[in-house]
Amino acid sequence: MQRPTGVAVIAILSFLFAGLCVLGALLFFVGGAFVGQILANMPGISALGGSIVAAVGVVFLLIGALYAITGYGLWALKNWGRVIMIVLMSLGLVFGLIGLVAVFSNFTAGMAVGQVIRLVICAWILWYLFQPNVKQAFGQAA
Repeated sequence: MQRPTGVAVIAILSFLFAGLCVLGALLFFVGGAFVGQILANMPGISALGGSIVAAVGVVFLLIGALYAITGYGLWALKNWGRVIMIVLMSLGLVFGLIGLVAVFSNFTAGMAVGQVIRLVICAWILWYLFQPNVKQAFGQAA
């Protein structure tokens, strides 16, 4: 079966997000070295500060790898790619709702709009991945 256009778009966005995560990881690695240099005169703290920042870079790298793998799975119409994206978007909804509550505790209109956009995108992707023609493209019963 031919790849649905929406699946192709989601796969490409997944690859783009993976690239942004890798770029973010590189920035955190450089930042960790920078923080380590700034704190070099403070014994024990320099290694700890730089390591914490670098650990965040590792987390970004792992998230980027997960999105790259998921993008490949979606592009190749592998059902595991669809399942991973469903899990990621479900987590995105949960954390988006938590973020929305946090925004309203210290209201900032721009951040509120950003959280709502995030929630709408996650909800749309979840809805789309459960459509019968999309499930059929991944080899699932409609």
